[in-house]
Amino acid sequence: MPLAIDSITSTPLARSNLQAEASQATTSTSLAERLAANNEAARARQQELQDQRALRAQEQQDVREQRQLELREARQQQIEDLQDQLEQARLEAFNQQQDDLNNPLSAENLARQQLAVNNNPQAFGLDPNQVTTRVATQAISVYQQTQAGPDGLNRGLVA
Repeated sequence: MPLAIDSITSTPLARSNLQAEASQATTSTSLAERLAANNEAARARQQELQDQRALRAQEQQDVREQRQLELREARQQQIEDLQDQLEQARLEAFNQQQDDLNNPLSAENLARQQLAVNNNPQAFGLDPNQVTTRVATQAISVYQQTQAGPDGLNRGLVA
C-alpha cells in the first residue's frame, strides 16, 4: 500500500475498490498465466520423457532383433558348414570305394577276384577237378592237425 505523507503523520491512503480489484485481477491473471505456463512446460516435459522412453524401447527392440538375426545367421552358417563337411566326407568315402574297386591290387578287388575264381573255376579256364588254393590250404591245415596227434576234441579225425 502506498503511503501518503501529510504534514504531521504518514498514514496510508485508502484505495478505492476499483484499484484493489484491478490489482487482484492483474495478480490473478499473472498467477493463472504462470500456472498455465508451468502446466504446459510440465506437459511438454512429460511428452519429451515419454518420447525418450519410447525411443529407448524401440532401440532396445532393434538391438534384440539384430542380435536374433545375427544368431540365426550364425546358426545357418554352422549348419551349412556342417553340411559341407558331411558332403566332403561322403565324397571322400565314395572316392575311396571307387579307388578300391578300380584298383586291381586292392585287398577288396583281390578278394573278389579270388572268390570268383573259387566259385566258378571253369570261367577262368581252370579244370574243375583241379584243387583250388582255398581247398588246398584247408587240407593242409587238417593234415597238420592230425599229425599233431589226438587231443580230446579232435579224436574223431584220427580214426
